[in-house]
Amino acid sequence: MKLYSRIFFYLILLIIPIFLIAKESPYYFGADATYGLLNYDANFIKFEGIENCGCYETGSGNSLKARIFAEYRLLDFLNIGFYAGYQTKDGLLDNPDTAYARNLNTGDVELVQTNRQLDVKFNAYDIGLDFNILIDEEVFNGPLYLTLSPSFHLQQSGNYIQTEVIDQPSGAAFKVDDKVFFERVNAAGDFTTLNTNVLNLSASLYNNMKIAHNLYFVQRLGVSNDMDMLLTDADISTFNIFASLGIKLAFDVPKEYIAPIPPKLPIQPLPIDPEPIPILTLESNFDYDKSYIEVGEKLVATPPIVLAIFFDKNSSEIRSTYNENTTSKNPIEDHNNIFNKIVEILNKSPEAKLVLQGSTSGQDENNNLNLAKDRVINAKAVFMSKGITANRITTNYSITPKIVTNIQYEQGLAENRRVEIDLVNANSVEFVKKTDYKKLFGFIDFTTEFENISGDVTFKNNMMHSAQDVKSGQINTQFDRNLITNKGDFRIESELRSSELTEKDTENVEIEKINVKNVELKTDEFEALLMFDFASSNLTDETKILLRQLVELLPEGKTIVIIGNTDDIGLEEANKKIATERATNAINFIKSNTSKTFYFEESTNTDKYDETTSQGRYLNRSIIIRIK
Repeated sequence: MKLYSRIFFYLILLIIPIFLIAKESPYYFGADATYGLLNYDANFIKFEGIENCGCYETGSGNSLKARIFAEYRLLDFLNIGFYAGYQTKDGLLDNPDTAYARNLNTGDVELVQTNRQLDVKFNAYDIGLDFNILIDEEVFNGPLYLTLSPSFHLQQSGNYIQTEVIDQPSGAAFKVDDKVFFERVNAAGDFTTLNTNVLNLSASLYNNMKIAHNLYFVQRLGVSNDMDMLLTDADISTFNIFASLGIKLAFDVPKEYIAPIPPKLPIQPLPIDPEPIPILTLESNFDYDKSYIEVGEKLVATPPIVLAIFFDKNSSEIRSTYNENTTSKNPIEDHNNIFNKIVEILNKSPEAKLVLQGSTSGQDENNNLNLAKDRVINAKAVFMSKGITANRITTNYSITPKIVTNIQYEQGLAENRRVEIDLVNANSVEFVKKTDYKKLFGFIDFTTEFENISGDVTFKNNMMHSAQDVKSGQINTQFDRNLITNKGDFRIESELRSSELTEKDTENVEIEKINVKNVELKTDEFEALLMFDFASSNLTDETKILLRQLVELLPEGKTIVIIGNTDDIGLEEANKKIATERATNAINFIKSNTSKTFYFEESTNTDKYDETTSQGRYLNRSIIIRIK
């Protein structure tokens, strides 16, 4: 027996007992099927049974393999496995040659070009080991491994057919007893010199896609190479690129529960009483009966975009905040991402173009027309640096903007120092659409107990926004979780903390055990913001389009809440009038553009944005729409 055969045999003897005594970590059983593309590497003239026809060097073919396997998690990052299977390989090797044949056109016997083809097939049992090294715990809903596999192909049988085919000239053929052949069989039979133990090494990427609680759909993509020759009297081996599909069943062996040993009381000499021992316990229980998942569709609106780039006084430099590639759910902070947002819209709509209008705050900046020009040039340069071609950008500039914000106030002057953005053949927001909705409403109860604790005890977990002070007893909590963006099972990790002790608890939540409720279109989380020009209550064309989208998708009988807002520049009474007109105009437009019955609630100047920024004041010149 070869040295590496002995080593491989001893490895199997060492690994099999691990499966037999495994008690703590999970183990798996599965089966898969493999298809491979073979490249034959050869260097022989003949072997027992075939004609000497020149050297065979290369060839190609296919392989099929079916196997069963077992795995055991040895370490957090390493699974080891043992498998057995059956494999068949076929291939075709060819070798250019010459032979005498008859030219059917002239009747003469002449030397022609032929191709000596060798069709081979090998059948073998396959046993081996898998060393699965964890790369990532979550790829395609399951872990991804790098697998290294040594194996032995125990060859059982094989056969070959050697044929000779005429390549040129086209009119030549073999003639035997007045019979004409364009190809002939030179030799055929079974291999008699098979190498019975062929060492093979492979490496592959091994993905485990979880499709049920303990069931995985496994995929493998890799390469393998024969380290020994397939025949004892000829140099021939294979290199294989393969892919496999299969299933794997997990068996989790529950850990034996060992009750905690209560702390020993310190021995104190009499008559001194022992000091009280602080006790802190935490237990959690996820309520599967009370918890539920809502599935359906919901109505959403895309966030508003302030179509302007603001500048400091007497400056044409792009503010550094605009260069920060950060996104935020707060529209004021998200305005810093305006360049990327506009570029994204232009990339989605190749026919769309951009008009940039630079301006100043007028006399406050010395009516400097060149300053307005420099501002629009610098804004254009940023868009071009992000891939927008110059022929898609039109630039204009003027001392003051088309719509001047009140110059009697410093806030108005600051807003006039801007480059306005106008999109042609594209909208700045998609506004209203339906989207998939799947949300978990979870209920989890915690039992706490603490004694001899000084000071406050705080409780928190990863489902809460902040910690809270608690007392000994029952804590009933609930939370919601978006299952569109957070798929699969998850853990609730909780902590009870005092100045003396910290107690932690982990609860695994299995999504499949939770009741599912199908719901109609969800509208109670809907909120949209539509902006107006300064001191104007007229609906823009884009706003009208978006309101039509809303009433088209909204079910009849809903209550539409419209809040009219303004900035704080100017007189309060005038601002309140404009806010009311904005809400009223939106309601009248909706009523005149649908036959559906809706109810309306109207209010003004509530839920406003921070007025200390230009973009905040822009956002406050708006209406906010909510659905009840």
